[in-house]
Amino acid sequence: MKRAVAITASIKRYLMAIEGLEGSTAPERMCFVWGMPGAGKTTATAFVVNRTNGVFVRAQRIWNITSMLSSIVEQLEGQPSRFRQPMFDYIVQKLRRTQRSLFVDEADYLNEAMIEVLRDIHDLSGRPVTLIGMDQVRRGLAQNERFMRRITEEIKFLPLDFLDCLAVYKAVAEVEIDEDLLMALNDEASGNVGLINNGIGMIEKVARSNGWTRATLALWNNGSKSNRKFFFTNGGK
Repeated sequence: MKRAVAITASIKRYLMAIEGLEGSTAPERMCFVWGMPGAGKTTATAFVVNRTNGVFVRAQRIWNITSMLSSIVEQLEGQPSRFRQPMFDYIVQKLRRTQRSLFVDEADYLNEAMIEVLRDIHDLSGRPVTLIGMDQVRRGLAQNERFMRRITEEIKFLPLDFLDCLAVYKAVAEVEIDEDLLMALNDEASGNVGLINNGIGMIEKVARSNGWTRATLALWNNGSKSNRKFFFTNGGK
């Protein structure tokens, strides 16, 4: 398989939303991106960050406010400190001066105090801040009125439809796969982009080992191999 990013409908919405925030002069310019695991949020964020020259950090379970600020400072090519205020001031000034936006992945690990610090960074730097997480963090944020009123863009990563699945195939596959087999894969994966990628990899492996010039649903389901699995999960759900 090729290492490439398929431009799905969710990625298009994501990029348009961030570009809109970048060009806006509104005081509230925060974005929240959410979806189930395997929906493609992290891959999409890497693509958007590269396109917009954003600042990316990944939250960790062991983070506190100091470690969060340290990680952001490092990504801004600064020197972390034991003290929070100098790091906070550096982040605000550097974001404002460089006109870059901040992206925080795995936002489910952020506690309320960290989220309040990010809100302050947004307010004082005047730059967009995007949080990427799952539904549980969305429910938690919904209770924070001061934060939610700053959310002007919300992107939900939905399961891939067949057109998106086709886009993934065209971006990453190195063998020809018939649409009927791709449709079966997308159904089995329930539109989960991670499982779709795994399934395409499995199809390529089977096609090469059997000398197929093109993988079809009939070949995939042929004879004693009719119980072939696209991936090793409980039905791909």
